[in-house]
Formats: sequence, structure tokens, C-alpha cells
Amino acid sequence: MPMLPKGKGWCLDIGCGDGHHREDIRDKGYSWIGCDINQERIENYVLADALCLPFKSNSIDVVFSNCVLEHMKDPFVALNELQRVLKRQGKIYLQVAFMEPFHGSYFHITHWGLEELASRSKLRIIQIEPGATTFVPIWGQLFDIVGISTCKIVITPIVFFIQIVLKRLGYIGIVVFCGKKSWQFAKFHGYFDRLPLKLAGHIKCIMEKP
Repeated sequence: MPMLPKGKGWCLDIGCGDGHHREDIRDKGYSWIGCDINQERIENYVLADALCLPFKSNSIDVVFSNCVLEHMKDPFVALNELQRVLKRQGKIYLQVAFMEPFHGSYFHITHWGLEELASRSKLRIIQIEPGATTFVPIWGQLFDIVGISTCKIVITPIVFFIQIVLKRLGYIGIVVFCGKKSWQFAKFHGYFDRLPLKLAGHIKCIMEKP
């Protein structure tokens, strides 16, 4: 989990499932607390709904959420709850589904959606970046026998190569037909810088409680 830096304190793993991120989070230096709506017999596990967390306000140092928010019936309420239990200057490290196919999810969230969620919860966005490109989770849904890790090895280089080719062809086309002084040329690099985010299967985000 490269987004979660090393640190200390309590890390709340929302939608933790069977606790498969527990050891990774502990390896980062945190004390792990798992929370999910399904009963699991594991250490430091809390059976609870993220829409009404059984924790005191300002009691959690870090929140970790890996592709969980899109499965909640009201992500706005959920993020308000995470903001409530988080200490000041505490951070939320989350990943959400954007263009991933339906997988028991209520909402798929764009980068604009994340900005709105943060704004309503009075959280400050520190970073937004694309996760796996949309072709990887689509491939994983269609051919789950292959496995998502194998798909990344095959699909990611192909997508990266296609993006480079498109950028080079687009650059040549704009220079030839519009010129370097055109508004199209001025916006060209900005468009392609944002293209991975527009094609993201998942979006990663870091938020902070001021």
C-alpha cells in the first residue's frame, strides 16, 4: 500500500473484511483497528456500520479505506463520520472505484465527487491520483481466473504505450493544423496530464482534517 506512509498511532481500517490489510498497516508502524459490518473473529475487530461509528470524536490518528466508499449507501454520511472520529491533522488514505465495472457497488466516484465529499465533510484534499487504469479491473472482472496482479503485468504497459502514441500523434497534429500559438496547443499538455485520471478504474485520494 504505497499511499499509506510509515507512522504511528491508531489506524482505522474501514471495510476491513477479513483483515487482509492488517499486517501491512502494522508493518507501517500503526496500531490496527478493523471495522466492518460482517462478523469476523480477529484481534482488534469492531462490528459496526461506517455510517454510525462507535468511536469517540477526535480519537483516530489515521483512516485507511481501500475501495469501500462506493459500496456504502450514503458516502456523504460515511465521510462525515470518518471526519468526526479523526484527530486534527489526521489523514484519510482512501481508494474508490471510478470506471471499474459494477461489483456490488452503489456509487462510483469521480475526482470531482471526491472533492465534493471532502468539501461537505470539511476535509482538505492533499492529493488525488489515478490508481489502476480502467482496463485492468474490466479485465479482472471478465477473466477473474487470471487474477488482477497478472493483469497489471500485461495490461498496464500496453495502456502506457498507447497513451504515449496518442500524445505524440496529438502533438504533431496540433502543431501542423493549429500551430504552436493556438489555444489548442496551450491546453494540449494539460489535457494529457489529466487523461490517466479520466481513464482511471480506481482513484486514490489523501484527505486531511484541518
